[in-house]
Amino acid sequence: MEDMLAKTERINRLLDFYLPMFNQRQQEMLTLYYRDDFSLTEIADTFHISRQAVHDQLHRLVQHMEQTETTLQLYQKNLQQLEVLNQLSEKIQRLSGYLPPTVVGEITQIMQKLRQL
Repeated sequence: MEDMLAKTERINRLLDFYLPMFNQRQQEMLTLYYRDDFSLTEIADTFHISRQAVHDQLHRLVQHMEQTETTLQLYQKNLQQLEVLNQLSEKIQRLSGYLPPTVVGEITQIMQKLRQL
């Protein structure tokens, strides 16, 4: 169960990066299943196709995202950037007693902007 949850979470993160590379129908199918928690049957009814066709399509789309991630590594690089930002945040907190509050505030704002990228 925990593995399935981790897999779904990873796919949702991959969708943050790779959803735009799919056509509208594929995007809708991925969104309904992974973000809106629709069942395969509900999606099949929505698209007027078989449940098996939905399953096969979702499987192919996820494989394509995984292959693209292997090549581009956008998600992996994002995780690494967030880790570096967390490390930087810890260092800033340790130094905050030695720095003027305005400098700490400016650094914090810059780090928040970086997290939003």
